[in-house]
Amino acid sequence: GVAVSALSMSVHLGTHMDAPRHVDPRGASVDLVPLDICVGPCQVVALPGHDRVIDRAALTPGWRPETPWLLFTTGSWPLGQAVPPAFAHLDPGLVDELAEAGVVLVGLDTPSVDPPGSTMLPAHRRCAAHGLLVLEGLELSRVAAGLYTLVALPLPIVGGEASPVRAALIAEGP
Repeated sequence: GVAVSALSMSVHLGTHMDAPRHVDPRGASVDLVPLDICVGPCQVVALPGHDRVIDRAALTPGWRPETPWLLFTTGSWPLGQAVPPAFAHLDPGLVDELAEAGVVLVGLDTPSVDPPGSTMLPAHRRCAAHGLLVLEGLELSRVAAGLYTLVALPLPIVGGEASPVRAALIAEGP
């Protein structure tokens, strides 16, 4: 007597990492993501109740990312609930600014970095163009703004455009 389970699901379900291949057939697949990009210093930016585009105007004037890993917590999509008609998503212009500032991974507590119903996926495409990894569906409801160490390792799905991840934030300091 042993327990044996089976799992069948989309790799975009729950907390997951999108590799550039998600929107670019020539982009890197998730099995080629260097693991050192999946662990590192991370800044969590809190935008409570924000359910629209995250652009420069949504941020404090003069704000700049403090780390190459950046997560936004908004509370606009509680995990386990139906996808709402509006949730926080990234402005493609902000994606360009983040890449220019050295960001290599960006994540949200929403189903997508693009708005609900988007078919062109402009933020995904800008992230892929810059080689930014994307984390979506993060559970950040009990995470305060600040600096952490992020661990978000994807499964090495050969040729995969995405992978589920178990994302963990480790608090800095004592």
